[in-house]
Amino acid sequence: MNSISEDEHVFWKLRNIRDTYWEEYIATRPVYTPSFMSRIYTYHVEHLHTFDVAIDIGSGAGQAAAALASRFSTTIASDNDAASLAFMKYRLSHIPRNKLFYSLTSGEDVLQHHRPGSMDMVVAAECFPVMDMQYVLRNFHELLKPRGTMAIWVYGRAHFVKESATGPSTPDINCDQHATSSETALPYDNNMCQNLLDRIMDCNFRPIVSNNGPERQKSWKRAADSLASWLEDVEFDERQWCDVRRHKWNPHFEPAFFGQGACDFDIEPRSRVTATEICTEETDETFWVTEWNVEEVGRFVRASFPKPEDTKSDDQEMEKLFSDLRTAMGGSKIKRRLSWGVVLILASKKSPIR
Repeated sequence: MNSISEDEHVFWKLRNIRDTYWEEYIATRPVYTPSFMSRIYTYHVEHLHTFDVAIDIGSGAGQAAAALASRFSTTIASDNDAASLAFMKYRLSHIPRNKLFYSLTSGEDVLQHHRPGSMDMVVAAECFPVMDMQYVLRNFHELLKPRGTMAIWVYGRAHFVKESATGPSTPDINCDQHATSSETALPYDNNMCQNLLDRIMDCNFRPIVSNNGPERQKSWKRAADSLASWLEDVEFDERQWCDVRRHKWNPHFEPAFFGQGACDFDIEPRSRVTATEICTEETDETFWVTEWNVEEVGRFVRASFPKPEDTKSDDQEMEKLFSDLRTAMGGSKIKRRLSWGVVLILASKKSPIR
């Protein structure tokens, strides 16, 4: 695996990770459902009618790239980590080679590898806050054709929801993850479970996020501030972008994987949203809903970040928290419903004035 120096600003690279990392990642991350992707495509058609070339920045395991490949003539899956690309090529080998291409590049240096004005759509799923956001946003603008679409979205930690959670008559369910326990679960307090999961996530991220050199701390703080802001700190130049739309699902959830308890710096949300932008939100605790037992929650925690195996952590605290969570969930085999807080930002590149 790739190694990185202590103060390297690009910190999302795989290094000495568990052999089961990608298996656990795929099993516990939400699937981008057709209704979610349709929202992006509908917006795109309002501005540009072509579906020629799309690029997915920070592809990771390739969930977004696979979805794009079903709609665009050509999709480019890009990542700054060679190990991630290798896994993605294996996982997406069923997609025809003339439909999906791979690029070893980051959002910061993407223009060194791809022509300006060559993309109908640029996507950054779940990775945008760990990049130099405003710099990368300018790169995205350069990559796009006039009237092309930029789509960025992030989701935070999973959230326990009430057993009686209601939503649309046809819930937006991750069908390949959804399961129903054969056991009869006792009534439980989803807020108590969530409080324990929040503490578990902070415990898991603390040795990664805190006690870093200045450059890595700066990167982590930028990411933490942006996630706590629901990406409202991302500023769009009205001379370059138009029809900026921000939509949140479940804004009452925490939007990040970790909170203040993981950080040795203050998290400071801020907003740069302008009056011309369209901001909407909805509460739907069936959105991307899944059901996990405590072991599956553990898999989600382990795969929440590619943490090197030699990372020092408080195993005793983690074991105690998981023991409490197991009890709060009703036992080892009981599955509980979890949903997600998500923010999606869509923007269209302005056409040049003639």
